[in-house]
Amino acid sequence: MADDYTCAAVQQALASDPAIAEIGIAVTCEGNVLLLRGAVESDARRQEIGRRAGEMVPDHQVRNEITVIVVEPPVTAEEVR
Repeated sequence: MADDYTCAAVQQALASDPAIAEIGIAVTCEGNVLLLRGAVESDARRQEIGRRAGEMVPDHQVRNEITVIVVEPPVTAEEVR
């Protein structure tokens, strides 16, 4: 039960912290391992989220499985009919 509260608290903190504001990061706990999953736009952002999560629960090992997606503008304009 404590793991459920820990995971929920970390997920809420990542969503509500103005410096992070990521609502698409899933946080699960498996024993003393905190697992982060989701997608962000840069490796620096991925690392920062992992670092912040580790600071919130220093007694847990953080496994950061967040992926980095590359978002590029469209090459051509889309025609809408």
